[in-house]
Amino acid sequence: MFDEKTLVSDKKFLDWQLILFVILGLVGLVAVSGGLYFLMNTTNQACITEEIAPDASKSAVLTSARNQIYVDLAGAVKQPGLYELSANHRLAAAIDLAGGFADNANQEFISQELNLAQRLKDGDKIYISSQEELEYAQEVAEFCNQQAESNQSDFMTQVSINQASQEELQTLDGIGEKRAEDIVAGRPYQQLADLVEKEVLTPTIYKNIENLLKL
Repeated sequence: MFDEKTLVSDKKFLDWQLILFVILGLVGLVAVSGGLYFLMNTTNQACITEEIAPDASKSAVLTSARNQIYVDLAGAVKQPGLYELSANHRLAAAIDLAGGFADNANQEFISQELNLAQRLKDGDKIYISSQEELEYAQEVAEFCNQQAESNQSDFMTQVSINQASQEELQTLDGIGEKRAEDIVAGRPYQQLADLVEKEVLTPTIYKNIENLLKL
């Protein structure tokens, strides 16, 4: 027969073993969970760092790109071409990069129309005109004026000093009723200059309307 006290003692021992086993199990579970959490957190931090690093690099490249501009400099400079400058540079800096103005640069254009303090922006096109271009433009303008004057003269109606009526003669600048009568009285005329020689018109009036007269 078993001793009753011994059974009670054995039962208490088994209870403490069970409690100790449960405690150790809980401690182990906590340790494993903590390890997994630390491992996952470390991995996430590494991934985040790897993801952020390229973005930071791209941002630096974009920032650098935004600080650079390209300007097309052409015309009467020593080295025309496409130039890369830092943002907010002035036109004078771009011209310096191009070696300065060419010897045939239009100095009138530079002094009157070109602003060397102009702040450049990306994509600007700057053209410096030459002295030859200025002279050519002046010749074209003069030719056009001459053509316009010639065309205007062709379309003007000339008045005959030998055949026109007094009313028609009075349409001429400086010719009033009295001078119109004098012109009619002095007919016939062999040449236009007879108006001055016969003292019908003064030299000044004759010169002003000479291109409007015919025999």
